Amino acid sequence: MEEAIEPSTSASDTQEAELEDRVVFIPEVDVVITEEPVNAEDPLDIESIEDLVENEKSKKTRPKHRCDACSYSSYYKSDLRRHMKVAHEGVRYRCDECDYAATRTAHLRAHKESKHDGVRYPCSYCSYLATEKKNLKRHIESRHVGIRYYCYLCDF
Repeated sequence: MEEAIEPSTSASDTQEAELEDRVVFIPEVDVVITEEPVNAEDPLDIESIEDLVENEKSKKTRPKHRCDACSYSSYYKSDLRRHMKVAHEGVRYRCDECDYAATRTAHLRAHKESKHDGVRYPCSYCSYLATEKKNLKRHIESRHVGIRYYCYLCDF
């Protein structure tokens, strides 16, 4: 009986594999959910799935809901409702501990956690402490994974 031979790995390969195991990537992708497969013949038909995703993206570029008071428009009615409250009705969510006022409840919650509750998100690779999860994700990607973020206004 033949034995399987394992390929040898260097220390850097092992460290890289450990790093990959510890990093969680959360891609920003539009997810399309359907009741039935895209193609009944082949449920994983890549061309059909790509066409479906393109169709969904094009829908978002054709806003259905327009603001009567300004030029704002959105594909989603909920976004228009939020816009109306914030831009035209002046709705703000005020912090009860300082003068901060947010346009969204999620922003107020993040403010209170980082400024008043002292919540921090520690990096598992260095001593960096983020005040928000999204900042920790960006830190790990740029400092430890090697993803570069470029300025859209200049060459930096």
